[in-house]
Amino acid sequence: MGFTKAEAKILLCVCLAQFAVSADNITTALLIKDIMMSFQVSIAQGQIVTSSYSVISAPLMIVTGLLGYFFCWKKIFQFGLFLCTAGEFSALFIHDFYPFIGISRLAFGIGAALTLASSVALLTTRIQVKNRMIAFSIWGASVAIISMISPMLLALITSTDWRRSFLFLGFISLTALILSRNLKNITPDRTEKKIDLVAVSLIVSIVGLFLVSVSLAPSLGFLSTAENHSVLDNLTIPTMMLITAIILSFVFFAHDRMKSKLNRNDLYITIIPKSFVNKEMIAGLYILLFLYLIYGGVLFSIVSYISLGTYDIFDSSIAITVFALPMFFVSVLIASKGKDLTISSLNTIGLLILTVSLAMLAWSITRTESIMPIYLGMTSIGIGCGFIASKSNIAVNNSVDASLSEQSSGLQVSARNIGYVIGIALFTSGLTLMTKGQLLDSAFIGSGLSDVAANVKSEFYLALSFMSNNSLHQMMTDFNIPVPTNIDTLNNNARSMALQNALYISSIMCLLSIKAGRMVENKPK
Repeated sequence: MGFTKAEAKILLCVCLAQFAVSADNITTALLIKDIMMSFQVSIAQGQIVTSSYSVISAPLMIVTGLLGYFFCWKKIFQFGLFLCTAGEFSALFIHDFYPFIGISRLAFGIGAALTLASSVALLTTRIQVKNRMIAFSIWGASVAIISMISPMLLALITSTDWRRSFLFLGFISLTALILSRNLKNITPDRTEKKIDLVAVSLIVSIVGLFLVSVSLAPSLGFLSTAENHSVLDNLTIPTMMLITAIILSFVFFAHDRMKSKLNRNDLYITIIPKSFVNKEMIAGLYILLFLYLIYGGVLFSIVSYISLGTYDIFDSSIAITVFALPMFFVSVLIASKGKDLTISSLNTIGLLILTVSLAMLAWSITRTESIMPIYLGMTSIGIGCGFIASKSNIAVNNSVDASLSEQSSGLQVSARNIGYVIGIALFTSGLTLMTKGQLLDSAFIGSGLSDVAANVKSEFYLALSFMSNNSLHQMMTDFNIPVPTNIDTLNNNARSMALQNALYISSIMCLLSIKAGRMVENKPK
């Protein structure tokens, strides 16, 4: 590969930072039940923890690229790691839920935004062009490896207390922070322009409100739960947030036009320069977003399907492993040996592999109870993601002028986070809605309980979701609904049908995304 000693240090630091951030995201999802029990909160409150990282960090990531005009990227990277470390360690001492969100999760979310954006900027500016592709590939595909080893580490670390995981991740962030002291300081080219704080506030608010509205929507995202609220109440809050985000979007464009009329554009740094608004840049960001939409949504769905079904507890870990290893090694191999392959051709190959793999897995999921088709499907899905991940960041850098590549770093990591949030939201929504319909038809009407189906309580309908057989038994008992003798078979079939439909839809989405994958910029401008 030919990395210099300085480049190797940078790659080590950014990969450690990636581990700390991504593993935290996985940790909060896997330990959500323990966290809820510790704080004695409801499902809705507890699952705020799982969405807090993305909701906080994604909006900030868009504008963090501006900081490089005023501060050294090393300092931004270190400050981000400091906040991540503080957020993880503070979880050890906070025993009330809302201070946990307002201090620990907030500090970590801001730190993650600074850390990931500066990681992209460091790889862009400190790694030689000949090594940059392989560096981005290792850094980007390392997310898959983190997904693989995190559950295993958690099983060893959190045997008695979930807070130990945050202690461990705090030490990872601290280690990266200490090692980053050896990185060279490079003073940025100073600019006389200022940051438009009004525009920054509007952008952060728009994206933040959009992500929160997705997370709060009933059965759409992280907060799909049956609280004691009416459907109207559940719809009102996310709808109002979405409407507010749309209104703020018009305010942002009006503010931007006003600056142009007053000839004040030269006084401020443009948050999204006009040169960013080109088909190659949009296509590159879309592919990044779509990669993490598939990565988050499909991986979440399949692991949930295994965990809720009749499979062994180790099957989830094996499924993640056979996905992660091919994605990492294919990505690194292509970046190192396939330098002559164009980015558009890699995207096309990767998306075609995903299209076929997802369709074949969907076809097989209802035809056998064996875990082997899932293993094979996850392996081929990992290979497809590896093709796309190998040069996805480079495609975005190629689509802008070299002088703006650092500023694009925030958009790149924000696209990843937004894709992950939307992926989880879409797949959770789809699985929940399709399972509800299937169960309502088969468990009630199909079992001769049409009188029950006609009078199913709205709370019960809201509570129905992609769930285990035991959970469904308990819920029907709680609502005084007769439990059919074949309910386990009906629920297993409903889960399989829901996952099959979700995989078919994702396969079609991959096929339709091939055109965007071909539009990316293959060479630097």
